[in-house]
Amino acid sequence: MMDASKGFMKDGPKNRLRDQDIHKIVDFCNRMDESDTTFAVVRVTEIISKDYNLNIPRYIDSQVADDLHDIDAHLNGGIPQSDIDAQ
Repeated sequence: MMDASKGFMKDGPKNRLRDQDIHKIVDFCNRMDESDTTFAVVRVTEIISKDYNLNIPRYIDSQVADDLHDIDAHLNGGIPQSDIDAQ
């Protein structure tokens, strides 16, 4: 499965894949590396368990995490504790 909602070019009433989008798809298929969050290898048994529903959000979480800022740390200096904990 692939979430290509951010990887295309609008061409009138149609959406078209650009060369870099095609390269990204082919590269993923060659590597099968699931660390890229826009792709997921989905087994047929999983599709069956979801009543054959191929709705992409059921398989791929494309939510972007908010970039939260620690205002107190910015104003008073130092490294925010959340940044230290993330390491």
